[in-house]
Amino acid sequence: MKITYFVILAISLSLIGCTKKDKIKSFTCSNTDFSKTHSVSIDSEGKFIIYDGRKLLLRNARLGEDEWSYAYFIGNNNELVAFSFNENKTLYHHYTDARNDSNSYDEYGGCKRP
Repeated sequence: MKITYFVILAISLSLIGCTKKDKIKSFTCSNTDFSKTHSVSIDSEGKFIIYDGRKLLLRNARLGEDEWSYAYFIGNNNELVAFSFNENKTLYHHYTDARNDSNSYDEYGGCKRP
């Protein structure tokens, strides 16, 4: 099961521009009205991200059956960042308390690829 996640994640990360050349790739994400910008770093194996200084671990990833693929990262405080991406675009949703309230997302927007 873990091998499947790593294969899916390796393919997925190549879609958002992350490669194994560097240990960490950094990029930014902004909400739809650009009032908030977030610093995001992802390790080359896709096991975790650093979202505004907080480490979130990979929870799940899958290649979409349609044009979109997804990766979900969750922190110790139940914070979740979900990425949706394809060849042209990377979107994000931020959830403040994903384990207890699936409707707790407080913002969404787009990301600039590295």
